[in-house]
Amino acid sequence: MNEELIKKIISIIKERIDIDFENYKINTILRRLRQRITILGFVSLEDYYKYLIKNLDKETRTLSEYFLINTTEFFRDPMYFYYFNYLVKKMIRSNTDFIKILSIGCSSGEEPYSIAMILNEKKTKHPELEYQIDAIDIDPEAISEAKKAVYMEDTLKNVPYNYLKRYFNQSENKYELITSYFEKNISFYILDIFKINSLIRGILQYNFIFARNIFFYFKEEKNMELIEKIIKILDKGGYLILGSSEQLLKEKDSLFQQVCPGIKIFKLLE
Repeated sequence: MNEELIKKIISIIKERIDIDFENYKINTILRRLRQRITILGFVSLEDYYKYLIKNLDKETRTLSEYFLINTTEFFRDPMYFYYFNYLVKKMIRSNTDFIKILSIGCSSGEEPYSIAMILNEKKTKHPELEYQIDAIDIDPEAISEAKKAVYMEDTLKNVPYNYLKRYFNQSENKYELITSYFEKNISFYILDIFKINSLIRGILQYNFIFARNIFFYFKEEKNMELIEKIIKILDKGGYLILGSSEQLLKEKDSLFQQVCPGIKIFKLLE
């Protein structure tokens, strides 16, 4: 494909909606761009570019959504949340009374809300427990959907039955999350992940950072920059949670210990 046109398209998106895809892997951009071109019935990038210029407002947003597309659901990869639950139990037994969590690339909120349900259950048994969840995504539309907290039935297949009954109101095939249980404990931010250091408030760093399927998208040098930022804001002895197909960068591998075989949860060594 014409590299100059691709650069122009990325520049148009950045200028119009302030989302920068320059650091994304080029193969990911090309794959999603081909999908969009095929759906619209164009045979060349040049023809698509002409269409984009004529439909800037609508198409810029649509194309950015193609680039950002992310499969998400509540309790995705349930074993991760089972083990997270186990780690939280251990922390409570060791007299931890405040847990701070960051969800990177939170999309429409399913991940941070899954975390919140687990922690709220713990709080009912341990009233002294407090928690804070910061959830970030670069896409304003995704954050807007997260705050609405209304979901289709197919995103709830892994939600435990008692959670479904307690935390959701059903209306036909849609489910509204009852956010009043934990609305004071979750903050959503439209934020570039390379600016996550700005989230630190006070002296407490994060006990858990969920960064699942984030490193997959970026060039190697940007992944190095990101892991270095994460290390700065992750508490010593805290946990970094990656996607099932992701690996730690070899240069940083010695700083972490994988805590469970087969699950990409890594403890930052003290």
